[in-house]
Amino acid sequence: MKNPTDIPYHKYQRACQLATHAGFTQAYFKQLQHSRTTIEAFNAINDECLELFGEFKFETHRGFRTHLTNYLKKSK
Repeated sequence: MKNPTDIPYHKYQRACQLATHAGFTQAYFKQLQHSRTTIEAFNAINDECLELFGEFKFETHRGFRTHLTNYLKKSK
């Protein structure tokens, strides 16, 4: 594993954001502006999690959609 001081600061900030469900969701909504479909946006952010953490944040798009539904209900 790399020494934490070897990680660029912007990558560290992004990892901190994507480490939480709320941060992932915010990144997803931002990615939607640059994606053709919701699945494309989800895959882009989930792939970024794989690169940063070595695992996906959500196993499936369906699992994310369940989270998103609950997230949006709580924010009302």
